[in-house]
Amino acid sequence: MRPINHDRRLLGPSMIRTPPFTPAANSFGGNSAPLIASDREVARLLGCARATVWRAVHTDDSFPRPVRLLGRRVGWRISEIEAWLAAREPAH
Repeated sequence: MRPINHDRRLLGPSMIRTPPFTPAANSFGGNSAPLIASDREVARLLGCARATVWRAVHTDDSFPRPVRLLGRRVGWRISEIEAWLAAREPAH
């Protein structure tokens, strides 16, 4: 098996794997979790594709709506995503 070349100059952006979503530090609270997540981060958090996130926005009335940030940029409040996930978990 060939070794993986991690040199970014030789690999295109689609060939480089990104790590799973982990909350990063923000400027408001030091090491606290971020307040807003991009569609890519929401998809990683849910374990699905970005297209699935957008499909849920358009078809699932219970899925949190994105918040307009700047221009065409949107994001989701992490607290709303977590609440949506908690509501979907089966009661034990």
